[in-house]
Amino acid sequence: MTPGCHHVPTEYHEVVQLLKSTELAAVGKGISEGTGTSVYHGNFSVNSNYTLAEVSVSGLTVDSITTILRDDCMSLIEFGIRFLGDEEATEDVQEYPEGEEPGPDEADAIIEKLGLSAGFGITYAIY
Repeated sequence: MTPGCHHVPTEYHEVVQLLKSTELAAVGKGISEGTGTSVYHGNFSVNSNYTLAEVSVSGLTVDSITTILRDDCMSLIEFGIRFLGDEEATEDVQEYPEGEEPGPDEADAIIEKLGLSAGFGITYAIY
């Protein structure tokens, strides 16, 4: 195990419960309403697998994340609104290795914006 890295075994069904929790929904709703951004609930299996990995290496249990979401709901909402309102922090820029930048007549890949991932509040609670 890497020094300073604490892995907490997390079950898939626990993450599914967390993603469907009222605590996470409250944080998501508050940030969504505060920013005018939708929450994307599609690709649930991709989102839940990503969240499972994130929770497992966070050093936190699902219960402790649920407690943070509940007890610090307003702080998480305020942080999310400030963070998403910071254009520099949330700038969606395609980076290229030196010498491989596209020319002025070449278009960047189109990125489809579907909204915030349903598990974004979990990321805020962890960090």
